[in-house]
Amino acid sequence: MSARANQILSGIFEELAARCDDEGYTIAYDADLDRWAGELGIFWLKALDVLGAELARRYDSGAVSYEFGDSLANDLEGILISRHQQVADGEWPMLFWEVYEAFDAGEFRRPKDGGADPVVLYTNPAIADIVTKLD
Repeated sequence: MSARANQILSGIFEELAARCDDEGYTIAYDADLDRWAGELGIFWLKALDVLGAELARRYDSGAVSYEFGDSLANDLEGILISRHQQVADGEWPMLFWEVYEAFDAGEFRRPKDGGADPVVLYTNPAIADIVTKLD
């Protein structure tokens, strides 16, 4: 990724961090995705993959919390679902979807998990695996 793209992504994540509530949850809006895609010079579907990759890297490095990552992934997933009819066959943003599913997996305990933290059991290893594939 270019230095310019990295600078833009840093600005996006700074913007999102400024929106965090006291518990660490952030929010992303439909118009944000279009603006960010424009800043990056890419189509909004590609922007989802780029944002997903950056989120995975930042979460894996400890730069963002689970709450931040989960809330951002959920907001972007909501935008994707609301626009799903605009997505041509074979164009689903698979990298973003993997990141979304990794965060989603940490949202609840399954009966088989006992008292174990689902973030530790599911999200952390899935994100680590995604980041390994990216690098």
